[in-house]
Amino acid sequence: YILLEFLVSGYLRFNASDCLLNNEHIVEHIEIFIGFLDIQLTFALQAHSINNEQIMNSLPNTNTANHRIDHQLVNNNDSVSNINSLFDSIVIPFNPSYSNVAPYRVSKARLHRFEHETRNIPIDRVVKMELSVEELIELRVIERCIEHVSGSRYLQQQLRTDDVCRRTQIISLLIDYFLEFDVDLQRIANHIYGNYVMQLLFAHGTSTQHDSLLNAFVYSSILSLCNSQFGCRVLQKCLTVVQSTEKLVKLVHCLELQTTNCCNDSEQQHTKTISSKCSSVLHHCLVSMNSNHVIQVMIKLKLPFSSMRFIAEALSANLVSFSQDIYACRVVQTFINVYGDKLEIDKLFENDAYLYLCTQKYANYVIQCIIRSDAWYSKLSGFESFRGRLIKNAFGSRNIIQLSCNKFGSNTMETCIRSANSLQIGKLLQTMCANYARILKTIMYDQFGNYVCKTLNDHLDCYQQDILLATIESYIVAPSYMSNQHQTKRQRIRHYFSFHRTQQNKQPNANRPNRVQHANAKKC
Repeated sequence: YILLEFLVSGYLRFNASDCLLNNEHIVEHIEIFIGFLDIQLTFALQAHSINNEQIMNSLPNTNTANHRIDHQLVNNNDSVSNINSLFDSIVIPFNPSYSNVAPYRVSKARLHRFEHETRNIPIDRVVKMELSVEELIELRVIERCIEHVSGSRYLQQQLRTDDVCRRTQIISLLIDYFLEFDVDLQRIANHIYGNYVMQLLFAHGTSTQHDSLLNAFVYSSILSLCNSQFGCRVLQKCLTVVQSTEKLVKLVHCLELQTTNCCNDSEQQHTKTISSKCSSVLHHCLVSMNSNHVIQVMIKLKLPFSSMRFIAEALSANLVSFSQDIYACRVVQTFINVYGDKLEIDKLFENDAYLYLCTQKYANYVIQCIIRSDAWYSKLSGFESFRGRLIKNAFGSRNIIQLSCNKFGSNTMETCIRSANSLQIGKLLQTMCANYARILKTIMYDQFGNYVCKTLNDHLDCYQQDILLATIESYIVAPSYMSNQHQTKRQRIRHYFSFHRTQQNKQPNANRPNRVQHANAKKC
């Protein structure tokens, strides 16, 4: 009776003949089915003219069921033939000579009787049955499949089918199930395995299906999704695939509302405190390792600035601090690349912070982003003013060595040289060659400064190269050290830089090797 109920239920499909001939396989699966003993198969009882009271009295209890079943299958040689005759008279025609028999499939009308029992079935076994999405939904195990490593991969495989109609049908079935049974989609989106299924729902869903998902959980929980390690991926996919500008603006507006309404329970007299707390919420999003990616995607959508104004105000309020953060500096650069002078970059000049930022690990990328001359915003008045002021101060005698001999400042110095005009390059060369080339000699000997010299050499005209070459041969390196007198001026200057760096590395008290040599040493 237990084995018959197990097979007919259709929950764990397997080869009928193999299982009847393999006692261990039967016992292994029957252990799961002990919870189904209270279900009565009326058609089986009627077929054998056995009343319900007799069969229920003969059933083993749950404590000794496994022992009795195992003992019966091992010691009773007629048990297999008895079960075989029972199948012949009811449902499955069985022939022991066949090694493979098609698994029994029950109708949907019968499946609803066993919904509450399926909660105990391991998902690994459900996946091996290769049930359709409709059957998984009918059995009410779809949620467990989504949040299980094997079940999530199985559903992803179903959603990646080449049949567009079938894929759309699966997504509609899943969304209808989620809405009908009020499934917590936010929990699934934040799940380590469930987020992959949610991403595919957005990636392959239609506009109507997107609306259903947005209204179901995205609009109401966008702040929570931003801060989640896995939910932020779902939100990024959502922002990428949704085409309607109106919906995207609404998503950004929801984020703004949830960051500003974080303290609605407080009284109006504490407006200043509320404002600081709400700004701290947005501040956390900007410096978060998860939220910053979502905000960058929002910025790259190029929505009207009115919808992104709250982000610009938050960045401008503490631009120096955000520029030094490992995650917020990326948001600052993305905002500049998209909206240009909408960000108040002049605040970087307060308290001469710009020179300090040039030497910082992450802030130097923000400075380089602002002063570059090949971007679409480079011709804007605000950026031209910032670039001119920074280059003027960076090319001063007090700051050349400080920036050029710094690991991160040298990168900013090279960008300044690339963005400078001919007049500014001439002033820099004049400053470096003054006082018997004291500044030039110091930079040439430095592991980072020598790259600044090379970049300067690449941006000099013929007259300026003559001045630099004469200065080097007069005060730093004698002309007799030249290996090839037929080289061009630019090649001769670069040779001097390389020669002196090599000679310096041979000295016993030399500094660390330059970046290229240091990288090669690491590889070795």
